[in-house]
Amino acid sequence: MKNYLLLKNFIAKLKEYIFLIDGDNQFDLSDLHKNLNLLDDESNSIYIGYRKCRADNKYRIINANLYNIIIKMLLPFPPIKDIDCAFKLFPRDAIKGILPLISNGAIISAELIYKIHNNGYKIIEFEV
Repeated sequence: MKNYLLLKNFIAKLKEYIFLIDGDNQFDLSDLHKNLNLLDDESNSIYIGYRKCRADNKYRIINANLYNIIIKMLLPFPPIKDIDCAFKLFPRDAIKGILPLISNGAIISAELIYKIHNNGYKIIEFEV
């Protein structure tokens, strides 16, 4: 409950959009700038990157592909290329509308996308 309240207070103070990215420099931030033209005026979309070239070893790629298959089997998921790509842009209201989150580990990205999509937001993907 404490984490939920912290997250709720954090989100309340944010700007119109929330941008999620890994901190290990695997993505180029200029990819966000290149794709800002995708933003629609209605703010009813979430923007999810997919990796053009994965720089992972073959075991990690196999693991990621199996994860994507299992998630899509368990949840009625929209067809997206890379569930766990950590390059995501959400309208703040999309996040506020799905709290509290249940996941606190590897499946949190799938929970975010699943819940936001079920709240009526469309998904726009772009290559990173």
